[in-house]
Amino acid sequence: MNTWLFTATAAKANVEKTFALATDHGLIVRPFFNASKNSYQSRNHNGNLAPGDRLILAFIENGTVVDSAAFILTEDSTRPKVSELVDKDVRIAGKAIPNVFSVFPASDTRFKTHGYDQSSMDPKIGKWVCLNVADCYDEIDEVALQKAVATRSNKYSAINKIDYDVRTDNSESSSPRKKTIKMVECENRLAPAPSPAKNRVAIGVDFSGGRNASKKIWIAETEWANERELRLCRLVNDLTFDDLQKEIVRERPADILLDFPFGLAEQTCTNLGIAESSTYLKIWEKVGGYENAEMFRVSAKAGETGQGSERSHKRSVDREKKTPFAPINLRMFRQTYFGQAKVLLPAKQTGCNSRFLPWDKFDDVDNLPRVGEGCPASMLKALGWPSGGYKGTGPISEGKRSSLLCDLEGIVQLTMSIPDKNQIIADTEGDALDALLLAVGAAHLQADELEAGRQSSGTHQTEGFVYLGLGFFGGIQDNV
Repeated sequence: MNTWLFTATAAKANVEKTFALATDHGLIVRPFFNASKNSYQSRNHNGNLAPGDRLILAFIENGTVVDSAAFILTEDSTRPKVSELVDKDVRIAGKAIPNVFSVFPASDTRFKTHGYDQSSMDPKIGKWVCLNVADCYDEIDEVALQKAVATRSNKYSAINKIDYDVRTDNSESSSPRKKTIKMVECENRLAPAPSPAKNRVAIGVDFSGGRNASKKIWIAETEWANERELRLCRLVNDLTFDDLQKEIVRERPADILLDFPFGLAEQTCTNLGIAESSTYLKIWEKVGGYENAEMFRVSAKAGETGQGSERSHKRSVDREKKTPFAPINLRMFRQTYFGQAKVLLPAKQTGCNSRFLPWDKFDDVDNLPRVGEGCPASMLKALGWPSGGYKGTGPISEGKRSSLLCDLEGIVQLTMSIPDKNQIIADTEGDALDALLLAVGAAHLQADELEAGRQSSGTHQTEGFVYLGLGFFGGIQDNV
């Protein structure tokens, strides 16, 4: 496996949209030729990019890395081969374009929705040329990354001045080995492990803190039809923050997982002036004291620059559960702010009896809601399923949603109405499917995972915990 560094300044699409295209659709736009129709690929990697290689995508402002992420190059068998789409005479330095690249026609709408237009297509090929990537949020040595951009040399080797695509000289040792978790004992997949309490409903909330948030907030609610069959009994969206507060404070036996950070890393708390021993309520009050999400993030960073994806602000549980982003990351800080300030804090201030995990004590037999943090992407990674590519328009993304839903139905004996199934598959954002994943996880919370959350809160008081609820899988194996 080789590691490559690809740095860029904001161009047709900003940082957020570029990462959204990469994480949601598995694509990074990169032409072969510059505006003068001269190839610059041959001067950099000579077509040596290959599936399995690691690619660091970094954005630069004034010579400093302001955001970065790591991905794995992949050759997705569901996508057209380049040779099927490009004339045979399109060759770089006498070599055919490597299969790791995909070339998409101008009719493909996914690029337009992420800020790209006709002028961003390759000027010689006349199409959008993309790297196929999969999610891979390995830790990045931010100090070395900054030095690489500033000095053009160090562990990342010399950086080409034109497009900054370069190969590293020690890819194996420069980052921790990626853990893969795969399913074992597949013949037992249809036998879910016992849930702590079959009389509890399970609710998954796919949250949004962006514009038109109410249109993107989904709730999926499941209940046990019998000892083995889990039934989807409610699937709704078009919800407000007030609606979510009511879900949380309503007293009934329920387990609720929401996909935004409940806590903050120690470094973040230090920057915000939050003591390490502070209660979760103090944290939420501090976050809620900021006028908007942007002011919260500025204070959380405390003037820091060049922190990439704010990996120094990742919680230990983020690393353990492989969540994609730190709570104050560019793509996550609004989720964190609105979730804590506009949902959790007002709910707690009502004086409700809901148990906020992992901090509040509870009895397994009580009839009160237990409210915790979940992460659909972490669930999919832990299961060994694709964590990207199912969000988007077009038959490929729709097929992936359908496939994931089919796998989920089979593993946990999940049943649902035809309209609900069609709605999940038709939702191009993938939010309905994410809500369902969270609900399935909430329905399978196990005593050992709940206990792990308790212990974690004792060690990392301000962080919270991420619950996956993978007890239903029968057997998973963690291979380093």
